Amino acid sequence: MRGGGPRRLFGGIKGKHRCEGAAWVTLKARAALLSDAAAVFDRRLDEMIDRGTHSIVIGSVEAVRTRDAGQALIYWRSAYRPLDA
Repeated sequence: MRGGGPRRLFGGIKGKHRCEGAAWVTLKARAALLSDAAAVFDRRLDEMIDRGTHSIVIGSVEAVRTRDAGQALIYWRSAYRPLDA
């Protein structure tokens, strides 16, 4: 993944800087989606419920795109690891 990969997106970099260098695409609902993600779900926002520091996003899937990206990635025991199928 360009721009530092999962560690950049989910590993502590905050705000607009966490997505610098990433390539984006849009599908039917026009949401910004990472272009090199193994799977993306384009959705229409139906409702957002804020609870403390998190938000619950409820939406309707408008389009799905997948690609063969090799191994899946999981976060387990405080680290990102490949998931062998």
